[in-house]
Amino acid sequence: MSIFHFPFYFLENLNNFQKEGAYNYGYNFNKKLYKCLIKIAGIYVV
Repeated sequence: MSIFHFPFYFLENLNNFQKEGAYNYGYNFNKKLYKCLIKIAGIYVV
């Protein structure tokens, strides 16, 4: 996952939003987003 892939990742999750419903989507997306940011941070740190 690079910073350039992030917009596509976001749009992909936006599609899931309509399927999962707002509450579950928000919870799952925050977990995914957090992991994504850790990966991005890890890439720049290392």
